Amino acid sequence: MAEHKNYLRNLEQDILYFLNMCTKEDAELFISNPKEKKIEDYGRFICLGLAFGLRGVMLNTFAQYENVGNIKELFAYLDTITFERVIIWVEKFSEKIEDPLFKECAESIWKEKKKYFANHKFKIAKLF
Repeated sequence: MAEHKNYLRNLEQDILYFLNMCTKEDAELFISNPKEKKIEDYGRFICLGLAFGLRGVMLNTFAQYENVGNIKELFAYLDTITFERVIIWVEKFSEKIEDPLFKECAESIWKEKKKYFANHKFKIAKLF
């Protein structure tokens, strides 16, 4: 039971870290009513969460989408996302991180993942 509580606490902490990394606009969009988001927003948040190793963000985004749509549609959309698109999303997001420590950590994590995908065929499923 203690392990379960720790796991949930870690997922919540991921979301708090992510919100602190976000611009005001991204934070407001992330916490907005799920019906207000487009499928592209869900895809982007999932990719950002995975790119920075924040599983809580990814899981929360999937849970939000389940309230408004068929999860199979989201998976189908994720399959269409190219590595080039992920690079653009991640690097634009990273540029706007204000906290130097969050920025450094995010860029370090992404640098390693980007290097891996440059040498291996990219598939969104490999981010999981």
